[in-house]
Amino acid sequence: MPEFDDAWVAEELRREAEVERELLEKQPKLFKSIENLELSENQRNFVNVCKASFESTKWAFRRPPYPSNTLCDDFEALFAKADSLEHLSSMLNDFWRLVVEIARMVPVNEAWGALMAGCLTVLQERPGEVKSGYPLLWKDLPGLDEVLQDVWRNDPTVVDQENQGSPPSQEDLSKWENLNHFFAYFFADGLKAGMDYSWIQFPLCQLATALEIVHEEGALHNCRLRVACCWVQRSTDTLYRVMSCNLDLRQLTSRPSSFRLKGPRCPGAIQPFSLERWNNWKHDFLVDGSNRVDLGLDHKTVGMILDTILYMTWAEDPKAQDRFLAELKLKVVERSAAASNTLLHPREV
Repeated sequence: MPEFDDAWVAEELRREAEVERELLEKQPKLFKSIENLELSENQRNFVNVCKASFESTKWAFRRPPYPSNTLCDDFEALFAKADSLEHLSSMLNDFWRLVVEIARMVPVNEAWGALMAGCLTVLQERPGEVKSGYPLLWKDLPGLDEVLQDVWRNDPTVVDQENQGSPPSQEDLSKWENLNHFFAYFFADGLKAGMDYSWIQFPLCQLATALEIVHEEGALHNCRLRVACCWVQRSTDTLYRVMSCNLDLRQLTSRPSSFRLKGPRCPGAIQPFSLERWNNWKHDFLVDGSNRVDLGLDHKTVGMILDTILYMTWAEDPKAQDRFLAELKLKVVERSAAASNTLLHPREV
């Protein structure tokens, strides 16, 4: 075990205090942004619960997600007021859509984003029904999959070639990244803990969008690749296990998916869940990273690609780390130098 001296402990405490200070400073602005949305009565009640919790406790945000328990208790008290199954289902739908809007606004690596993801984890782990006497269990996250499928069908990075509207703004793309990072953060722990494998459709859709469709270069493709990288990095081991099973999604779960799980660049003979497809992804990540100049990829995206390929390789064979890192750096540097005479400097891992 490493030894932590007084200076190290003092620095950690200082950083934690800074996180708490930033959280409290951002709180009024965040709530104002949420309140400016078109919210239903249920959603305003949920927002008011959040505000009351913050104002009463100031949430000494030292060890997330522990503060989430308090907020979850308050949410459950609201759900307990439902007077019918239809009413409860409507409240859940409003709740999930509010969570989606919050996830769009707040990066999950900020305290507020981690807090909300932690809140979902606590709810999903709670035993029993959302409301006593009603056949909706927290472990199933009732209604969330339908809400997310609706959100995923409106992916701003997928351009409709027949009915092209105005391209998404940088704010739209940032919100899409925030949203995917939030749910990748949340689902990673849930999938490891035995969550229904139907949720794997959400990262599969983003991998298909980023790697199995012909795209134009630039900001859109940067966003697609960063989203795909985030999903792989958060759930590498789970994805590798699922891709090793050679099964159809219908054999993993009874819950259907209504959107793309394979793209046109993925050969038809390749099964949706197969190591052949896994290897294709890894190859495509490497090709895109190597062709970063032609594709207009920025350094952040290329750094995430390098990290993602390493994560994938470690899932296959942890002993291959050093050898693969050396080979990968050499290939990417050579390809990038040939394209632009500009050397790429991969991040050290």
